[in-house]
Amino acid sequence: MTEKTTIAQKKVIILSNKQIAKDCYKLILSPAPFLLKISPGQFVHIRIGDGISPFLRRPFSISKVTENGVEIIYKVVGRGTKLLTTLKKGEQLDILGVLGKGFRIDESKKTHFLIGGGVGVAPLVFLAQKIAQKINKASILVFLGFETSNKVICLEEFPKKAVLYLATEDGSFGYKGLVSHLFQEYLNKVPLAQDAIIYACGPVPMLKAVVELAFTQNIPTQVLLESIIGCGVGVCRGCVIKGKKGYLRVCKEGPVFDAKEVLMEEL
Repeated sequence: MTEKTTIAQKKVIILSNKQIAKDCYKLILSPAPFLLKISPGQFVHIRIGDGISPFLRRPFSISKVTENGVEIIYKVVGRGTKLLTTLKKGEQLDILGVLGKGFRIDESKKTHFLIGGGVGVAPLVFLAQKIAQKINKASILVFLGFETSNKVICLEEFPKKAVLYLATEDGSFGYKGLVSHLFQEYLNKVPLAQDAIIYACGPVPMLKAVVELAFTQNIPTQVLLESIIGCGVGVCRGCVIKGKKGYLRVCKEGPVFDAKEVLMEEL
């Protein structure tokens, strides 16, 4: 289902901004009414600083929405996110949102596979909560992958009914190896019902591996793609990717796509 949301640009107060893992922070914003309407996988565009640098806003997905605040988990990857870590409680951020298309929860499915890698785990927390709320008897199986144990995030954030499977590349926590391999081993052992769906978010190599596996198993799959986003509203066309029927804008047709719509090999 397509989200019908009004785009607003507002100043929002920071309630908290703390480090939760190596190079990873949790930002909690005051529950502005327009933020409470966001759906899992949609994003907000944040202006960091009042000067001309960084010039572009930064896109962030939401990891949790409550009456007490809106949470964003972000990784420090450049100047903009490094600057974001310096902001304190009580300061304000200029936010544009709600933007993009989020995950479409298929209520006809009983088994919901959520597969995340690194900071891509964060929006899956919000998604898992929504699935648990909407589908009483849903089986929520969450596969999470990280480089090492000091980069593990969000384990306590998922709803209680979600079953978690964890992988680290160095074997310091959980399964040793890639999360896509962990998921493949699971499917090899457990007979797959026909009423399953996959939602995935993470690094492109992980997404490609998951989608390839999903296609062989004939499991419908949605992927949340990251991109450098300029305007955020589809005008500048700076975030296009190749789709099977033409170019797609990550900020407008996405950031969540049906995997069958995207030329994954071109990412």
